[in-house]
Amino acid sequence: MSAFASGVYAGSLEISTLYAGETQILGLVGCEDTIYVPDKKPVSVDVLLIGGGAGGGTAFGGGGGGSGGYREYTKLFYFDKNYNVTVGAGGSASSATASSANGSNSSIERIADGGGGGGTGGIGSAGGSGGGGYAISSSDGGDSKTTRCNRPSQGNSGSSGNGAFAQAGGGGGASSTGGTNGEGGAGLTSSITGSSVSRAGGGGGGDTSGGFGNTATPGAGGSGGGGAGGTGNESNDSSQAAGGNGSANTGGGGGGGAYYKNGSTNVSGSGGNGGSGFICMKYHNSFKMEIGSGLTSSTATSGDYKITQLTAGTDNISFSSAAS
Repeated sequence: MSAFASGVYAGSLEISTLYAGETQILGLVGCEDTIYVPDKKPVSVDVLLIGGGAGGGTAFGGGGGGSGGYREYTKLFYFDKNYNVTVGAGGSASSATASSANGSNSSIERIADGGGGGGTGGIGSAGGSGGGGYAISSSDGGDSKTTRCNRPSQGNSGSSGNGAFAQAGGGGGASSTGGTNGEGGAGLTSSITGSSVSRAGGGGGGDTSGGFGNTATPGAGGSGGGGAGGTGNESNDSSQAAGGNGSANTGGGGGGGAYYKNGSTNVSGSGGNGGSGFICMKYHNSFKMEIGSGLTSSTATSGDYKITQLTAGTDNISFSSAAS
């Protein structure tokens, strides 16, 4: 009996899908990973898959948006089979009249969940990483999937901030929860592109102090593209009160908007937009990847390997021999 990787479990942890010869054994849960293709050559590919970051919240200081879900793993692709690929978009910012949006999922059979939206007058949303709550709320968050097909967790919970009249909670990041002083959770670092880059940081919580005449600072965005929270106590400028956007192609969460004073009126600044997701695949240069026109991509060669980055869109990819 031979075994090919992906879909067997130890407890709730996914290990592999098991085959007897070329036949997938029935009775095991078929999850998101490689499906064996008879009589086709496999290509082993290192994959980095990050969902879109969530938008930041508002209302009495908005919670930071959660980062997109983060997955790094090795996958088998088979010659001449189409694989549908989607790069998740970032979630839209919150305004005084609308809630912030979760980020969108990125996928290649497996799924990287979009981040959870920042709290808007209440708790943050669950997602790949959770959005932060506003200043006096707890937050929801962490991995939004409960099936064993989607473990381990793709991110961390948002925080509830450090109390009224200070910072709202920061969004969760890929490697840590949102901080109690409004900081977004930190992202994770990968060298799949050839250089070490941190991605999937949570958005910082907005400063609530300006609307109440107190002194505080906005929550910093988490390392890995998280947007900073808006500032409420330095001026009556609505642009400073807006949360910062998550960085593009990092899955970073948007910063929460500040609660500030405009003359004698208390105003809630808008949250920041979440950063778009990201997919990177590294494979031997004896193979060629065909990429559909609906995907925005770039490919570079480093030694014996090709590195393809996908930064937007949805379409099919397939692999073949580079000599064909």
